Amino acid sequence: MSETPQAFGDLPAAQQQDVHALSATLVRASLNAANKVSQEWGELPDHVAMSDIIHFTIRTEMLLFLMHMVSRYAFIEFGDAVRTKLQDALVEVTLPTYIETSFGNSTSEWRANMLSALLHHLREAEMDYKRCTALLDESDPTTDDSVVTTLAYRVTVPLQMDDAIVTLSLIRVGLGTLVETDLKKRVQALGMSLAASGVRSG
Repeated sequence: MSETPQAFGDLPAAQQQDVHALSATLVRASLNAANKVSQEWGELPDHVAMSDIIHFTIRTEMLLFLMHMVSRYAFIEFGDAVRTKLQDALVEVTLPTYIETSFGNSTSEWRANMLSALLHHLREAEMDYKRCTALLDESDPTTDDSVVTTLAYRVTVPLQMDDAIVTLSLIRVGLGTLVETDLKKRVQALGMSLAASGVRSG
């Protein structure tokens, strides 16, 4: 990801529409995922109702996880140049949309500060996910070197929620969201379009 992502305006109109559609899918999917986790937690014995802060934390981390998976799929399939172009364009569109839909009634200055904080948070998430060697270690789902387990720990550690059931719930919902959004195929299609338009693999 570039220091100041500014790739969206360079894309042809059709690709801009595809990026907008993918961005909307990720924002919607992150909300649905947080709602599913909330529902699962509500069915646990002696559960405590999920606060708005926890719900927002889960929603944000799910969004950053999905954005990382876009980047990861793009790199595996097409190399660094296509991945960077797609990631920068997606960041440029998605983060402002997420802030606007979450805090639309706030002042523009406050939203700008939140956008800056979210971009910093995304960079931190990318550093955490970068060291992961697999999406999931099926022999040990709780190992911290897999992507979905890192997702879970990025929620539970700051919130001090050391609970295996909670961790597994986050892992399960994260994996399910990848399937429900058909994310890998969508990235493949958009990556092929970018590569065909002259963005070179590398």
